[in-house]
Amino acid sequence: MYFKKIKKYFEKDPYMPFVILVAIVAFVLRIWGITWGIPIGDYSNYYHPDEGKIVNGVFTFPDHIQSNTDLRYPTFYHYSLGILWYPIKAIVDFAINDLNLLYPDGSIDMYLFCFIFVRFFTVLLGTATVLLIYVYSKKIYNSKVAILASIFVTITMFHVQNSSWTTVDVPTAFFLILTLYLANCMIFHRKTSYYLYSAIASGILIGTKYTGGLVIASVIIFHVLAMSKHGELTSIKDIKKIFDKNIILYLFITCIVFLVTTPGAFLKTEYFINSLYYETNRLSINKCSMLELNVWIPHIINHLKRTMGWSLSVVSILGFIYAFHLSTKKPHKELPILLFMGLYFLNLRNVLAARYLIMIAPLFCILAAKFIVDLYESESKTRKAFVSFIAIFIILSSSIYTVQSIQERTTDTRIIASEYISNNIARGSSISDSGYIGNYARWEWNLPRIDSEKYDVKSCFEKPDYIVLTSFRFVPMAKALNSPNLGDNYTWDENYSTMWYRQVIPESEVFLFYDDLLNNKSQKYNYSLVKSFKQEPKIPIEFPAPEIRIYGKNQ
Repeated sequence: MYFKKIKKYFEKDPYMPFVILVAIVAFVLRIWGITWGIPIGDYSNYYHPDEGKIVNGVFTFPDHIQSNTDLRYPTFYHYSLGILWYPIKAIVDFAINDLNLLYPDGSIDMYLFCFIFVRFFTVLLGTATVLLIYVYSKKIYNSKVAILASIFVTITMFHVQNSSWTTVDVPTAFFLILTLYLANCMIFHRKTSYYLYSAIASGILIGTKYTGGLVIASVIIFHVLAMSKHGELTSIKDIKKIFDKNIILYLFITCIVFLVTTPGAFLKTEYFINSLYYETNRLSINKCSMLELNVWIPHIINHLKRTMGWSLSVVSILGFIYAFHLSTKKPHKELPILLFMGLYFLNLRNVLAARYLIMIAPLFCILAAKFIVDLYESESKTRKAFVSFIAIFIILSSSIYTVQSIQERTTDTRIIASEYISNNIARGSSISDSGYIGNYARWEWNLPRIDSEKYDVKSCFEKPDYIVLTSFRFVPMAKALNSPNLGDNYTWDENYSTMWYRQVIPESEVFLFYDDLLNNKSQKYNYSLVKSFKQEPKIPIEFPAPEIRIYGKNQ
């Protein structure tokens, strides 16, 4: 029966074979980078700072439910994949330990296996987003807009890159589109079932990322438009009718699904509140006023350019503006999208990072495609030719931008530096670790992989034979050393603590250490530069390869 339905759908939609081709291209682009930043081989390591927060929840499921106290991330993605991973882990453990299969010595790295497993699911969701964009765009517009929107999502650089990793931005984009699609069905089918479906999708969305909660406003708009379409709202006096049994059911089920997927919210309420407070406070410290449009609008535009490439970002902005005009005619198509995007921008403003745009990049792609198609729909052959040229140019330039971003990661300074250390520094030499310099954090993902069995790994303050520095840490420190906020005896003005991670000001000894290595300030840390590895980024990718410097102790 299902095959007949699929066959019927193919027969009704002549674009479907092309959609499948686009989806295949989307899958290839997204799986291309799946091996970046994981320890495959002797010299690579885990390089993404946030993936561990998700993978640990999957790997240790269900124990993670009780042990987790960091609820800055809701846990739907962790635990849904944890449910899938649990039997796989049991089967592999049984095959190794009881049947002596696969790896007889039991040397398989289960954590790495889990990492790849979870990354693959993000690849699938990233690809599925392309298909879902087609379905949603076709429902609210037409097949031409839908196919162009799906192509735009396919070649959106940040969406492609993050689809290869275990982060929640790509899954959030998928569940946002799914929620909007289901909520849109309310307008045409005034059925309680669509409120239930929308509630489940909304609860999953919020359980994937808290900012997804803004979608509730869009769903309420869909609800109001549905009531208006069916003659249930005829005057201002009918406002009370908005909160009928359907919308109350929607809000209730949304809350229930969120609590089920993020059980820490009620099992560990204190940690949940503290985590939300920390995240809210962290963002609000540097957040500008809503009235400072000259600050946060250029900030968002610059990050949009980085996320999508300049050509696709320009047409996305034009599509966004054009959508305001269209929303005055048929608000059910654009208004819920514009409302969500508007609330999202107003909420984050100038603290919006480029990666946060991944969630709404598919919405930009829909509006961009609608703008292009409407420009194309003209009697003028010259105009049709010009718009076709623009569309082809956007697709080609964005494709090149995305492919270059993937290729940018094929070589990494940390891998090259790790190989250099292994081949050129004598076994048994002491070398700096990836822990803290005093209270100044140095994370393992910042630095090249060092064989702790081959080398004597020590703290930098213990003055090992070699010290390895990363630009992720010495660049901000170099700026700090030249800052007027740094006083005598290397004491930092406490009124300017926001530039430091979690507002923890480094100790005076940390400033002295970096001043010695970078500027030869004193002889306490007497080192000279042995080797540096630097890679100039051609594309503004997220977490680019840092400059690595290796210093040797002067005799």
